[in-house]
Amino acid sequence: QLALQEFVDQHRRLDIRQLRGAVQLDERYDHKRLRATGAAE
Repeated sequence: QLALQEFVDQHRRLDIRQLRGAVQLDERYDHKRLRATGAAE
């Protein structure tokens, strides 16, 4: 379980780094998605 916990912690850290780095690109796509899904909803 200890190894699993460490793996999860490392995975979360990587996700945070990737998310921070991709925020600018994601925002552009998110705006397009929100417009498309918003109209559908």
